[in-house]
Amino acid sequence: MSYRLYVRPLPPFADPDNSPEAQRYAWVLQDASGDVQAQGPDDSRDTIEQTLARNALDKVLLTALIPGDEAVFCVANIPARQQRYVQQALPFAVEEQIAQDIETVHLAVGPHTAEGFTVAAIDRSQMARWSRLFSNWHHARLDAVFPDAALLPATEGGWSICLDGADAMMLSERGEWLKMKADNLNLFAQTMAVPGEDTVAAQVPVTVFGTEQDLEANQTLISELSGGTGRLSVQQKPLELSVIEFLAWSRYHHHCQPINLCQGAFAISATGDSPLKPWKPLLAVACVWFVVQLGLEIGMGLYQQQQAEQLQQQAMAVYREAFPNDRRTHAG
Repeated sequence: MSYRLYVRPLPPFADPDNSPEAQRYAWVLQDASGDVQAQGPDDSRDTIEQTLARNALDKVLLTALIPGDEAVFCVANIPARQQRYVQQALPFAVEEQIAQDIETVHLAVGPHTAEGFTVAAIDRSQMARWSRLFSNWHHARLDAVFPDAALLPATEGGWSICLDGADAMMLSERGEWLKMKADNLNLFAQTMAVPGEDTVAAQVPVTVFGTEQDLEANQTLISELSGGTGRLSVQQKPLELSVIEFLAWSRYHHHCQPINLCQGAFAISATGDSPLKPWKPLLAVACVWFVVQLGLEIGMGLYQQQQAEQLQQQAMAVYREAFPNDRRTHAG
């Protein structure tokens, strides 16, 4: 049975080079049927690895959820569909959508939509730090890195919001994710109230997820969101799960289409999955033995050929002594 480990780093974020052990995580261990087998709201990497070891689990797929505001959603309108041409044209297609030198940005391509290819952009040096933080875990191997807000379940024709303490994660129908302070949601209400191009509804549906505690703490904010523009139809949905459980559940049931940032220079090597890996030492010895054996066979063949030629020459010399006038007979 395959397991998937979702880990979400908690602030303050530790330096992956100098103090990775200081980083704390919220995490969920999900089995192949989508059920949660273990979880923790605030644990160290060592604690998580020990949990995997106690359950005799190895090579668990690790999915890292980084803060949604660290990656930017873009759309690349590229006519080509072949991967090679898409990668070549990608920087030019999204350059104007990113407020940063494109040479310092890591780009990851997502699904193709009617608007074009969805793209996630993140600072390359920051992506490198996240990659180091989640690499080389015991009993788990990095499989994907997603912006956390991108795993929210989409609301048809509108927006999804998940209250997460002082923060709010957001996702539009087309897959655009955002993360901001919950207090700033009303400032974004006007943008949410604009319906999509294919939407003719008078109101834009907005689904607000959150634990009962978060929903209760933000009732004033939610009421203002509902009545601010008059065009938002807000529905509240209390969560009986933790936020990271909710995000893992959403991905398992394919309610979202997040973009895996592990592409290009940060692509995950598949060499560790080879079923021949445990046999590599034996295969190496077998290859060496074969080469040595082949060399010996070739060497013996050359030696025997030389010996045969010498015997022929010796026999011919004896024959010449016995029949000096015979010119028709020759060696071979």
